[in-house]
Amino acid sequence: MSAGRRLTVGEIATDPGEHVHPEVMVAMREVGVDLSDIRPQKLTTALAKETALLVTMGCGESCPVVPGLERDDWPLKTPKASRQSVCERFATRSANEFGRS
Repeated sequence: MSAGRRLTVGEIATDPGEHVHPEVMVAMREVGVDLSDIRPQKLTTALAKETALLVTMGCGESCPVVPGLERDDWPLKTPKASRQSVCERFATRSANEFGRS
């Protein structure tokens, strides 16, 4: 990320659950991101408009389209991958792309 830009991390989904999955909490903590105060939110057009970059994980047609919004899809899900391995790959890629806290 360039100087002066802020990274906000959250669990935002097209169909959010009640809480952040424990596997996600562990994987993100391992790369220096604490999600203990995060509550999942529904991905809406209004929420997407507040971002400079929206990283998605294969939500396809259910993701809102916001003209001018930079979007990067990280297709991390594989049929044989466990939830933990997907979380670990996402956390590692996040740390590599955006830096650690």
